[in-house]
Amino acid sequence: MPATLNKTKLQTENVSAPKQMRKIDRLGETIKGDFERCADCLEERLHKQLRLTDPTRFEEIVVELMLAMGYGFDEHAGQRSPVGPDDGIDGIILQDRFGIDKIYV
Repeated sequence: MPATLNKTKLQTENVSAPKQMRKIDRLGETIKGDFERCADCLEERLHKQLRLTDPTRFEEIVVELMLAMGYGFDEHAGQRSPVGPDDGIDGIILQDRFGIDKIYV
């Protein structure tokens, strides 16, 4: 059931609406700035942590990320590349169950 509004209250709200909108805009800008600072800090921490990660674990993370992004025919369709010289390939993602379409990352 809709609430009833009295005319005086509506007029008061209309007068202060621009002021309220400015407050909301300032709050939105504050939240946006805080979010950007938090994202920058998180990005920096993640980058630092990845640089310190063991190469084998780094390859696993790359494959897990690609699978989480939707590559591969299912969540088990990726594997880390074999240990040894691989010309920078971190893993292989199978795009189909037969292994015909592969993504080398």
